[in-house]
Amino acid sequence: MPNISIIPVPSYQALQPYYYQVDNQPFDALAQRDEVINNSVDANTAILESAIGTTGTLAARLNQSIAPNGDLLTYKIDEALHNIGAHTDGSYDGTDYVRMTLSERQKLALIADEAKNISIQVDQVSQIVYFDNGPILFKNSSTINFVVHEPNIITAEVEVGLQYAHRHFYSIEPLSAGLSPDYINYITGLNVPYEEGSLRVYVNGTRIYSDGASIYVPTPYATSSYQLNGFTENTNRLGFVLDQAITSSDVIRIDFNLALD
Repeated sequence: MPNISIIPVPSYQALQPYYYQVDNQPFDALAQRDEVINNSVDANTAILESAIGTTGTLAARLNQSIAPNGDLLTYKIDEALHNIGAHTDGSYDGTDYVRMTLSERQKLALIADEAKNISIQVDQVSQIVYFDNGPILFKNSSTINFVVHEPNIITAEVEVGLQYAHRHFYSIEPLSAGLSPDYINYITGLNVPYEEGSLRVYVNGTRIYSDGASIYVPTPYATSSYQLNGFTENTNRLGFVLDQAITSSDVIRIDFNLALD
């Protein structure tokens, strides 16, 4: 608004009427009111000018995002920063929302609707078994017991039955199977058969085997003399027979287990 203070106010001058000061009071009141209006308009003008920015006019700036009826221009909203990465997790209208990366979305797309099954792969010695359909059952065995703990914890507890209990015998000197030792036929000295596969035989500190493959066993008090030897278990599992007879100077010891059932 122009500076109206520089425009002279038409009023009576001295000697025009005799009481010019009294007659000028209405004009002075009008001039003060105009000054107040002028100051208010100047203040509002300054606010509008500061809102123009670099567009030239405030109208040009508003027209970039607001339609003539006052609605927001949707294409201008799309041009604004509207990337999901610029947003934060939070709640809207009573619903909690979270952001999701592309890899997370792709993994989620692999899950079928109402999916309840899981896929399990079991690697066995001769094959690989897949379980990917229907319920998978965990069944107790004679040694493993599955226990379910609320709400979703499963523990496998080992339960060894009495049928698996046995007694260990270590470094036992076997007895000759006959009254006169022949140093080839031996027994454990017990009338209870040892557990199958538990017999181990050692001659002069070297273990020999019953698999048909003899190995070299050092002879007593010798540094360079060896003898091939092995053994065969008796069918009653009460003793064994050496492949080659040893001497009274040889040291023979056995290990075996006895069942306690």
